[in-house]
Amino acid sequence: MPDYWLKRLLQLNAKDVFQISGDYVKHFTQVLEYFVAIKTVGATNKLDDSFTADTYTINQGSAVVSLQYSVST
Repeated sequence: MPDYWLKRLLQLNAKDVFQISGDYVKHFTQVLEYFVAIKTVGATNKLDDSFTADTYTINQGSAVVSLQYSVST
């Protein structure tokens, strides 16, 4: 499934994924690591990640944010 999402992101001209890794997104993160067409940009917290992606969208076009999901994350 992550391969499908990455191929689809390429079709949408997304070249960077802003992410915060975690247990629940580990499989996606591992697949993304070896997918050379899309670059990973790490962040330290969700607020940084969202502001960075927003600024990137204004200046470059499409941005993608990958966050961990669950209670209290």
